Amino acid sequence: MEHWLMSFKCSQAESAQLWESLRNDLLNKSLCTVHTFNIDQQFKSGSLDSLVAMADDFSRLDHQLEAALRKIERQCFDLDPNPSLTVCLASKDNKDNKEYVSTSSYLSTFKWDVSKYAPSNSLAELLGIIENRLHSLDDDVKAQSAKFIEFRNALSQANKKDAGGLAVRDLSEVLVPEVCQLSDFINTEYLKTLIVVVPKKDIEQWLREYEFLSSKVVPGSAKQFSVEDKDGLTIWRIVILTVAQDEVVAKAKKNRWVIREFEFNPERTAVDKTNKEELRADYNKKQATLLGLCKSVFSELFIALVHLKALRVYTESILRYSLPPQYFSVIVSAKDGKQKRILDGLVRRFLKSGERPDMFSAKEESEDGEDFFPFVFIRMPKYGEE
Repeated sequence: MEHWLMSFKCSQAESAQLWESLRNDLLNKSLCTVHTFNIDQQFKSGSLDSLVAMADDFSRLDHQLEAALRKIERQCFDLDPNPSLTVCLASKDNKDNKEYVSTSSYLSTFKWDVSKYAPSNSLAELLGIIENRLHSLDDDVKAQSAKFIEFRNALSQANKKDAGGLAVRDLSEVLVPEVCQLSDFINTEYLKTLIVVVPKKDIEQWLREYEFLSSKVVPGSAKQFSVEDKDGLTIWRIVILTVAQDEVVAKAKKNRWVIREFEFNPERTAVDKTNKEELRADYNKKQATLLGLCKSVFSELFIALVHLKALRVYTESILRYSLPPQYFSVIVSAKDGKQKRILDGLVRRFLKSGERPDMFSAKEESEDGEDFFPFVFIRMPKYGEE
């Protein structure tokens, strides 16, 4: 469902009649829903020349805000497949209580927030307030994202050690006290224990030949640990004279048997496990913190965007219909597949003398890719749960 903000030239006395006509004749419920889009405030407009310049500034900031919201939306969905993005409002009865509404509900019941965007400010000042708010919130998210990415990378590195086959993964996660014991590892000034990764299909060959990798391999020292990965790799131990290590490694490599460096240290393994658990807990906390911040920033930026859209409706209505402001604004939520029918009807309804329907079109049909209608027309992107 698309949302459109529109305004039509209309005096105050004619607004009730126009609203009734729009709601009942053109914008019936089979095509869309329609709500008034109230901009009751009178802003410090300045001259028409200054409004032309302001319109360009509003359009520029509009694009920036839309892009920032889309980025925040993507980040929320990256953190949580179902983030439930809503708009947070202070309760009318108690400012400490919060009310959460959908983006569609906020649009359909929009009222200008005089506490955040005081109408006593000029249009340029209001634009500055919104722009500063955008940059401030964006900086907050970037800072929190950097912390989250740091923990995510650290956890990713830790998980890489725990993943993969036995030829590459961290053996301290595999050769644990439940699988082996200290007496399995003989390391002295002259003796050394080697860990060898052998494919299951090569076990018979391994048992026949390991003693001949070097004359300095201790006969009968091969022992298999009860570990096997999904690729059919197994883990063995042999004991050699220390001086023969290079020779054994070279000959084992020719048979594609992988020698792994490993030191059995249950105490260090326990510490590593605790550290990884703490890292995962910290990561989850950072993820929850970032998601909460993104949801809050989404709400704030959506509110800012709707206020900016309202300022654009106000400004463009004055530029189109002149001063004093005389227009009636609505928000139309067009059902999918009904957009062209609605717009064609509205174009015919508001044509001026000498104008033809084929003079106007939506951006999808125009050569320059711009919306052009005989009324103010501003699109509101879909965000959040819609």
